[in-house]
Amino acid sequence: MDEVKNNSVACIITSPPYYNYKDYKIKEQIGGVSDTYTQYISDLKKVWRECKRKLLPNGKLCINAPNMKSRKAIEGESFLYPIVADITKSCIKLGMVFSDEIIWVKGKANAGALGGKPLFGSYPYPPNFKILDSIQESILIFRKKGKPRKIPLDIKEKSKLSKNQWLEYTQGVWSIPPEHQNHGHSAVFPVEIPRRLIQLYSFVGDIVLDPFLGSGTTLQACKELGRNGIGYEINKNYKKLIDQKLKLNYADITKFDEEKTKCFLNMK
Repeated sequence: MDEVKNNSVACIITSPPYYNYKDYKIKEQIGGVSDTYTQYISDLKKVWRECKRKLLPNGKLCINAPNMKSRKAIEGESFLYPIVADITKSCIKLGMVFSDEIIWVKGKANAGALGGKPLFGSYPYPPNFKILDSIQESILIFRKKGKPRKIPLDIKEKSKLSKNQWLEYTQGVWSIPPEHQNHGHSAVFPVEIPRRLIQLYSFVGDIVLDPFLGSGTTLQACKELGRNGIGYEINKNYKKLIDQKLKLNYADITKFDEEKTKCFLNMK
């Protein structure tokens, strides 16, 4: 992410592509259906390394990720890939401090990927029901080592949370409904997630970065909360979605590299 100055970003908020979930037919895609799991984790580690380079000392890296189920037709058996654990190990090996984990509960029982469909397998007998209908994802919080900045009092006052926000946002479990309108993107996370993370881990006027911008949800929250947002997206099909969500003109997308299929959006 050469367009971004090193040691300049207060907070990074992102949700990387799900492993083995969808083939976007993009050469540079991470987690495509033909990628091995080892390659997926290795490719993500390159992103986390670059994120660390861009963060301010004491800056926060917030990663929303679930463990993904195998595909029996391909892997030959049912199991979970330990994505949350492997992302955590990758970031720790890069020298980041694993400072917290939030569990995002997306809905009531059987409101997950299976949509309430029956879980067969050995039904109605133990022990091999097909697989649990996951209704939660993790939000992993990592901190770059270093001393916090000194923040002017007026900026601190503009950035403070209400008592109710403080009590709710600092809970370890967030119950937030999923985004039902996908806006042309298959896995949009609700704007309430970046909204809370931005308020917890940045000040008004700070730079917030999303290296997997998708439809632009993180920058939508930045716009609402007075932060400067930077996002990267390699899928050109999302350019119009970002424009619509942020109510921007194409001219506001400051760099779009057709050769590298990389969109760099710096929103101030």
